Formats: sequence, C-alpha cells, structure tokens
Amino acid sequence: MTASGLFTLRISLAALLVVGLGSTGLAQSYGTVTADRAIIWRSDTSVVAAVVDAGAVLEVIGRSDRWYEVVIPLDLGGRGERGLIAITQVTLLEGATPPPERSLRGRALPPQSGQKTPPAARSAPAPGPRVAVRGFGQAGLIGFAARRSFTALAGNAYGSTLGAGAQVRFRGGLYVQASVERFEETGQRVFVFGGETFPLGIPNTVTVQPVLLAVGYRPPSAVSLRPYLGVGIGSYLLTEVSRFDDPSEQVERRHAGYHIHGGVEFWAHRWFAPAVEARYTTVPDALAGGGTAAEFEERDLGGWQVHAKILVGP
Repeated sequence: MTASGLFTLRISLAALLVVGLGSTGLAQSYGTVTADRAIIWRSDTSVVAAVVDAGAVLEVIGRSDRWYEVVIPLDLGGRGERGLIAITQVTLLEGATPPPERSLRGRALPPQSGQKTPPAARSAPAPGPRVAVRGFGQAGLIGFAARRSFTALAGNAYGSTLGAGAQVRFRGGLYVQASVERFEETGQRVFVFGGETFPLGIPNTVTVQPVLLAVGYRPPSAVSLRPYLGVGIGSYLLTEVSRFDDPSEQVERRHAGYHIHGGVEFWAHRWFAPAVEARYTTVPDALAGGGTAAEFEERDLGGWQVHAKILVGP
C-alpha cells in the first residue's frame, strides 16, 4: 500500500471511530496530524514529549489560541500524560466535538512553530514542588588512600561498596541528603617487619561503615543532563574482626571525615533518575595508634569513590 493510501485509510478509520462514538453519546474530539515530524511538547515544561508524523490521529482535550492539548499516544511512550501541539499542525476530524477552551496561563509554553527555542526556554527551571523527598540506592567502587595497609590486610586497596539514603531537594536547586554505606573485605592478619609483610594465615575481616550528611546544589534545569556538586561530613566506623580474637583484641574505632562530591543526574522519568557520582573523602588520623598502618606510616582512612546511583521520587 502506498503512503498516500495508508494516510487515507488512517483518516477513514478515525472518522468511523468518531461517528461510532457520537452515535452512543460518547463523542470525543479527535484530530489528524497534517505535518511530518510534528512536535508534541510536555504540557508542564518546554521539553519535547513525542514526535509524530502526518496521518497520526490524536485525542484532543482542549485548546488555546495557538495550541491543542492532546493525550500522548501509548505507542509514543505516553501513559495518559497530556501534551501541546500547534493548532496549525492538526485538523479536527469531521463530526468531532470541538475541544473546550483551556487557559494555559502560568505554564512553560513551548516556542511558536518555526521559531528557535530562546535561551530562556532552554534553561528555565523545571516546575515541581517547592520541597520534595527522594530515596536512593547506590553501588560503586572505593579506592583507599592507605593503599599499602589495605593491600596487606584485605588483598586489595580497593573494593565494592553499597549504600542507601534519602535526599530533600528544593525547587531553587539546593539539596540536603543523608546516607549510610558499607565496605567489607576478608583477608588475613599480617606481621610487618623492616617494611616487609608476612601473612599469618589468620582470617581477618575489615569493615568500613560511614554515616554521611551532605549539602549540595543542582542547578534547576529542563535539560536531560543535570550536574551537581556538594560537600559533607561523616562518621566512619572501622572494625577488624578475627574469629580467634579476644574481645579486647578486636578493632572498633569511629572517626570524623569530610568529603566533596560531584556528579551528573540523568533525567529519565519524573519519579526515576539514574546518576553517576564521584567523591573524594579524607578521614584524618583514623589509622593512627599502631598496627599495620603505623608501620606503613599511613593515617588517612579516606580515598576516592565512584558509584552509580538510582533516585526515586518527585
């Protein structure tokens, strides 16, 4: 079937649908898109929601002087959301109920058809609640500044971490968050003499559990990539446990630490956003007081960390 034939068939089917609905008293307003690559804009911000070709039939639920308000089709990723399309790109089907007039005052309207998006529209803050709470989970890789000590005790100076937390964000871009994390690795006890390490064959589990509080700023934006930067403090619990230890021999120390973090949040859905984040931490003098770290003259429990993050919330 040719493109023109397919276009005619789609219009005919849509017209039959409208006539059928009208005969039962349930007539709705439908329109046919008349331009290829026509843009349906999100109704709450100047972001493209979908792109449709000529011949597509849309449910029209309202209109203003320049825009039709339509329901974004399921096959274009819509789940009942509404969008805006230029009146000049849609023709109402014959017999369709005229859509009601709607006021779009106060909305972030898209640019007029044929005009470039002005800089103000591209960088305009995305609308949303003044205060919103989001939960998040994260997993990543940590590399310790005390490389020789962790390599001797755990076999590596790096390892995986898991964490979770909550974030309170404000419309202006400021956010405050709290989180808990955990690193755990089992190696063996060692004896260091003259700079040389001698494994003792005694299993030893090293655990680092920070509780963090941070404040940061993510510029409000309607674009899909949203960078952010923040600083924070934390309480770091370091434990070393071996099954052969007496309670007095087990290591359990808590120290204050400080960090700076930055990342990029990828807008995927209003209630779901993945992010990639990097962090540098310093926990001064956390390894002072003897032991393997003292032999290597390493005192800082901090280091670098990279993790993937999933945020859920408005």
